[in-house]
Amino acid sequence: AEMTVTLEYTVLPGDDAARIGVFWWNGKTWIKMGRTNAQSATAPRTVTFQTAFPGVYQVRNYATPDGLSLDRASVVPRIFTPNGDGINDAVYFYLENPRLSALDGGIIDLSGAEVSPLTRVTGAADNVMMWDGRDSTGHIVRAGVYIYKIRGEGKTFSGSVVVAK
Repeated sequence: AEMTVTLEYTVLPGDDAARIGVFWWNGKTWIKMGRTNAQSATAPRTVTFQTAFPGVYQVRNYATPDGLSLDRASVVPRIFTPNGDGINDAVYFYLENPRLSALDGGIIDLSGAEVSPLTRVTGAADNVMMWDGRDSTGHIVRAGVYIYKIRGEGKTFSGSVVVAK
């Protein structure tokens, strides 16, 4: 189930408004969820967003990478259960995409067969993709290990996720 999170923050003098983002603590590391729409003014600001992940959130400055990247800790959750109960029903891929480059990606099974394309999460600053555990015909896949491949800027990021039942 999704919830609405609202955070209040201040842009301090000297802060680069383009480098202010929302971060979520996944229990191991901070995951950048997206950028804020901060202006250069220092008045308190708010950012509101929808999320399926309860927990601790922060608004803070961050170093901007030079190009597209995906940290393995930014694949959340790595084991998921697409059973419709509203808890860990999909896996999300939070990419660093400072150039807002075109992305595409998909899921393959261990035999190398294509299972499903990844979906862009709308309203997520062009940096979040997801898979809901369904094949390209809309059926929930069997439990097991699946490989993701995400392409952009001439790079390919790959790794594994687990569908549990």
